Order: sequence, then structure tokens, then C-alpha cells
Amino acid sequence: MVLRAQQLSLNGTWQATLDSNDKKYAVSLPGTLDDAGVGNPVKLTPELNMATLAHLMRKVQYTGKAYYSKTFTVPLSWAPKKIELVLARVIWKSSVWIDKKQITTMQESLVTPHSFDLTDYIIPGKKQMITICIDNSNIYPGINVYASRYPRGSEEMAH
Repeated sequence: MVLRAQQLSLNGTWQATLDSNDKKYAVSLPGTLDDAGVGNPVKLTPELNMATLAHLMRKVQYTGKAYYSKTFTVPLSWAPKKIELVLARVIWKSSVWIDKKQITTMQESLVTPHSFDLTDYIIPGKKQMITICIDNSNIYPGINVYASRYPRGSEEMAH
């Protein structure tokens, strides 16, 4: 006998705010701020070299904390069950709030999913607000590449 976990999709429109301003943006998740056109315009002129051929060119970019919020309701039938939020492909750190109460754990990893036990914060059958903070700050210099222009050759890429 195989038991399958029930899932509640949170895909769809979320409200996003950036740490750098109080403006609210409608974004579609799964997706990125870049997909939604949210961030600072990139004004680099691509050059034909290895760096530009090896990476996608963004139209906008944002570095820092972004907060994503959405209302949801967990089915009443989930009352006796463990409720877990799993976030995949997060760049660096994530934190979660349910109805403005912060989940006690914070996750930090680029290679493994971020997992949060929400059981003690969820009230099945009640409309609730989830807020997720994703922090892609340059906390690991040398891994994130920030520059005013693309490197000109492999000698600059190594530095």
C-alpha cells in the first residue's frame, strides 16, 4: 500500500515587496522577479565573448530581500496532519511568516530545498496569510557576480 501526501498548490499571483522600497508588485509564482520585470534595469552592453555566451542576459535584476505574500486556506481534513512548506531552487536564504507570526526556522542553501514545518501555525479551514522572504543578498562574494560590465576575457573571469 502506498500513502501519498496531499498537496495544496500555492502557484499563482502573489504580492511582492522589495526591501529597497514599499511598492507592491503582482508576480506569478513559480517564477522570478526578473520574469515579472521587477528590479533595476540592466544597462550593460553585451559583448561577444565567453562571459556573455555562457550566461543569459537579464533585463532587470534585484539583489536583497523580497517578500512574497498570499492568502490561502488549508482543507479542514488536514487538521490532524503535519503540514510542511517546501521551497525549491531558492537562492540563499528564506524565512516564512503565517499571519505575521514568524516560523522559528530560517533556511539557507542553494542546492537543497528549503523546508518549513507549519503544523503549529496553520488552522485548517481558516483563511490565512503566508509571507515568504527570499534574501539573495551577496552574502558569498565570489559566487554571485556583480559588475558594471561583463569581463572582457578569461583572465578577468578568473579574478
